[in-house]
Amino acid sequence: VPARLETGQTPSQAPPPSVADCLDESVLASLSSLQRPGAPSLLEQVFTLYLKESPPLVEGARRSLLTGDSQTLNRAVHTLKSSSANVGATRLSALCRDFEAQLRDGRFDEGAALLSEIEAEFTRVEAALRRMIPSEVN
Repeated sequence: VPARLETGQTPSQAPPPSVADCLDESVLASLSSLQRPGAPSLLEQVFTLYLKESPPLVEGARRSLLTGDSQTLNRAVHTLKSSSANVGATRLSALCRDFEAQLRDGRFDEGAALLSEIEAEFTRVEAALRRMIPSEVN
C-alpha cells in the first residue's frame, strides 16, 4: 500500500514542494538584495550553477558510500552542505552537516539511511529551484 500524504494522495500524486517548504526565504531575500539594477538575474545565475554542480555531488556521495571511500564521501557531502546553505536549502544543509558528524564519529556504516534522506530532500530542493528559474519553467 503506497504511503499517503495528509491530503490522501500518494507521493507520486502529491503537488511539488513549494519554495517555502524547502528554501529559507530570508536567504533568498539576502541574495535578492545583492541584485544590481539592469544586471542579469543573480538568483537565476546562482540557482543555475547550483543545479549544474550539485547533482554530481549527490551521485558521488552515493557512489562513495557504496565503495567505502570515506574521504570522497566527506568532500562531496561537505561541498553540498555549503552550496545548499548558500541557496537557502537549510534543511538539506543540516542533513549534510549531520552526515558529516556521523563520518567524523566513524559511523560510516550508518550513512545509507541519512544519505537517502539527503537525496530525497535534494530532489525537493531541485524541483523548487527549477520552478524559480524562468528558463526552466515548461
